[in-house]
Amino acid sequence: MSSSSAKNVPDKILLNLSNKGLKQLTYELLDQTLSTAYPGPEYQHLTLEHITSLNLQANLLRSLPDDINSRLSSLEWLNMNQNRIMDIKEDILDKLAGDPSQINNVLISLHVNLTKESEVEMILKRLPQLKYLNGLDVDREELELDEETN
Repeated sequence: MSSSSAKNVPDKILLNLSNKGLKQLTYELLDQTLSTAYPGPEYQHLTLEHITSLNLQANLLRSLPDDINSRLSSLEWLNMNQNRIMDIKEDILDKLAGDPSQINNVLISLHVNLTKESEVEMILKRLPQLKYLNGLDVDREELELDEETN
């Protein structure tokens, strides 16, 4: 949603929950953080669907909530670095990718701890719209060449 289409609505809505000691991410916490970060009557209409950036760095998270893709449908940037996610498991990627029949996933930048090189390939396959992984440009041509040689 752009600021030209709605009065007083920022183009980008960032929520910063880094270094909060979070063991679990809930939608109630996100709602509270949203209303605290954007107080005032002109922002009362903001919902989780408006969040474009979410910083969860340096917490104690082991997973993400179910249906995060549909609840945070405008999420473009996510930082999950320095959490207790030991490796990127399929369930986390499933939550980020959402329903493959829906083309509402706009996540283009992901920051996450990687422990195995195979995780990079898994992430890029499950999140085909991703343009940046840990701040680096995603090179899909290189991935395709690797697949052809294997």
